[in-house]
Amino acid sequence: ADEASRRRLDVDAGDFGGIQIRKTNAMVAMGPAGDVALLRQGNASLHVSGDAVSFAADAVSFSGRESFEVNGTDLLQCCQDSQSADNETLTTVRQLKAEQLSIIDSVRILKQELFYLEKRFNASCTSVDEGTYSCNSVVSDYHDECIEEISSDTYIWTDRTYSFLDAPGELLDTYHTYVNSPMSTSPPCASEGGFLGTLKSDAQIAICCANHGTYSSAGNKPYASAGSEGLSYAYGLTWTEHSGEFALGNHGGTPCTFYETFLEAGDHLICCTEGWATGIFVTTPEVVCT
Repeated sequence: ADEASRRRLDVDAGDFGGIQIRKTNAMVAMGPAGDVALLRQGNASLHVSGDAVSFAADAVSFSGRESFEVNGTDLLQCCQDSQSADNETLTTVRQLKAEQLSIIDSVRILKQELFYLEKRFNASCTSVDEGTYSCNSVVSDYHDECIEEISSDTYIWTDRTYSFLDAPGELLDTYHTYVNSPMSTSPPCASEGGFLGTLKSDAQIAICCANHGTYSSAGNKPYASAGSEGLSYAYGLTWTEHSGEFALGNHGGTPCTFYETFLEAGDHLICCTEGWATGIFVTTPEVVCT
């Protein structure tokens, strides 16, 4: 740049160095060790043209005092004006999305309540046992094993040799499919064990939560969610606790308390809140009277 240009830009000539190229076609290549500054004055403009323009940096900042347009949309006006129609639309979309999740959860709870209501209505007749839940209807996100005929020597976890010595009678009579998981080797749940995956059809599920740890007053209870851990993400489902505590093979005491619930088809995370969980028992929730 010439001396007059430097003075117009209020830049000390002693601190400024540059390259001026007056050619129809020109290229300036700069090494990676220095900064690149482009100084324009008055109504001068900078035009970059090509098939693609990419920026790779820890931080990229753009500043537009009057407008910042992308494909004809002024993003500066959209984002700064809280009363703009575009911004109101974005706010409405966010509200509708939150309401949609709430409605989905309410429908899930209603579906569970209708299932239990149907069972109560049919209590006066002889019900056919729930059908075996096919392992083809279970897709696990972990290296789990699905067993359609669980027995007392079935390993509870993939990285332990503990087995079910005992369980509530109604569970062993009706739940024949079991999906195990790692207990502590990268398990589905941070609290150990559990299930993360897809149930392709509605299911009645059961799980054992540890009862021998140091827990809060709320205790170690089961919950299910769409994939996020913690009670704040849990569906508002009702869980039935089975009375009694049950022993495990190769494990002292009676550390198992069993729970069950109805769960609709979909992607689910199933954990216990404060301690380990087993894998899940699964059966088809049929209510059929003979």
